[in-house]
Amino acid sequence: NRQCRIADNRQHQQELQQVYNNLADDWSRDVFAASLNYKLSGKLHYLWQSETERLKDLQSIFSWSEEETYADLGAYNGDTIREFLQLTNNKYNRIFAAEPDKRNYKKLSAYLEASGLSDIKIFERAIWKETAELSFSDSGGRHIVQAVDIDTLLEDERVTYIKMDVEGAEMEALKGGKEQIKRNKPKLFIAAYHHDADIFLLPLFMWQLVPEYKVYLRKHPYVPAWELNFLAA
Repeated sequence: NRQCRIADNRQHQQELQQVYNNLADDWSRDVFAASLNYKLSGKLHYLWQSETERLKDLQSIFSWSEEETYADLGAYNGDTIREFLQLTNNKYNRIFAAEPDKRNYKKLSAYLEASGLSDIKIFERAIWKETAELSFSDSGGRHIVQAVDIDTLLEDERVTYIKMDVEGAEMEALKGGKEQIKRNKPKLFIAAYHHDADIFLLPLFMWQLVPEYKVYLRKHPYVPAWELNFLAA
């Protein structure tokens, strides 16, 4: 059932309908409607019915080459670098990885040191709309972290793929990467589950930057509504 349950007088109806109409495929519209129905009803079965496998989605929606330059923003312990290596058969150009959580950064560093991978730069940084100091809560408590915008972090690199799961700062991160995104039109994998409004604000901004982006929405297994992701190419 692809009917989008949006009450006539509900705030943001126009933006929700615009995104729904312009998503790249019917499955994206199913996921969009299921996510709204879950938020309105609290019934998890809407989400379970729309789940797909993350790796298969990355393989089917995106094309991959041996010349990928990857920006892993919110790199955790290296799990999404391992995912990238699987997608590219360990053949790539460069990798940039940013992770602000001190414990996760240590795990990421240890993984990369043990892996022997080359052409990788890692940064103990949060991603934001500008270079700044931010109050950040992680596994070690609340403290000040250094934040950087994508355009500054990547400078003149021609990045082909950006994965972004930055704890609710996705919109600010996109704003800080607008020149990189407009110039290079990289594949985007953007977390959409941190704020309710992200389901329409994020794709609208992606289209503002690159009107020709085909934007897909996928729900990957996790309970309750985590792992809702936009993929743009």
